[in-house]
Amino acid sequence: MRAILDRIDRRLVILLALRLKVADAMAAFKSPGTLRDPARIAAVIAHVRELAETVDLSPDLVEALWRQLMEASAVRQARLVALHRKAGDAAAGLPVHQNSQP
Repeated sequence: MRAILDRIDRRLVILLALRLKVADAMAAFKSPGTLRDPARIAAVIAHVRELAETVDLSPDLVEALWRQLMEASAVRQARLVALHRKAGDAAAGLPVHQNSQP
């Protein structure tokens, strides 16, 4: 049974990494003001809570996990948006400061 749990854990981690990579790719279409969309967050939470109920999983547990996952995505996206903006400023000949905020 432990081996089965280990295989499931591996798959879960791989899927989480894939989800974050897709979210990273979405950063190219975002600006600092669009990193967190409350309406989208609410829709995703409602969707995963509903999914959880269909498989007899605690909706509260799933919501907590997804909130952490979405926050991690937003933090990663903020970093990528800031890097894209710095690269754009550099390409446009504007000064780029190491300590500038996104």
